[in-house]
Amino acid sequence: MVSATQETLLRWIPLLPLVTAVVHALMIGLVRRPTPRIVVVGLSCGSVLASFLISCVVFFELAQLPAGQRVMVDNLYTWIITAERGSRRKASSALKAWAPTPAPIQV
Repeated sequence: MVSATQETLLRWIPLLPLVTAVVHALMIGLVRRPTPRIVVVGLSCGSVLASFLISCVVFFELAQLPAGQRVMVDNLYTWIITAERGSRRKASSALKAWAPTPAPIQV
């Protein structure tokens, strides 16, 4: 298995434009006044530019890694624990609790 490099910059690549879209929506929905054009253009283009620059930084960090280890991961939240990280007993007991066994059929 290839060991992955932990990188926290990865989360900001999609998050910056998303946060900017939410800010624009809140400005339209709550303020209900036209936002100056320079602010809209600055936020929109600035977030995409910052996202691109972060992508370039991550790319060059990835290029410096050895050929067999060029994997970067950013774990925001672990919501499923597989047998690799947890134990099989925990996974099977969770499955049994979720899907109880049916009653036997009597003939």
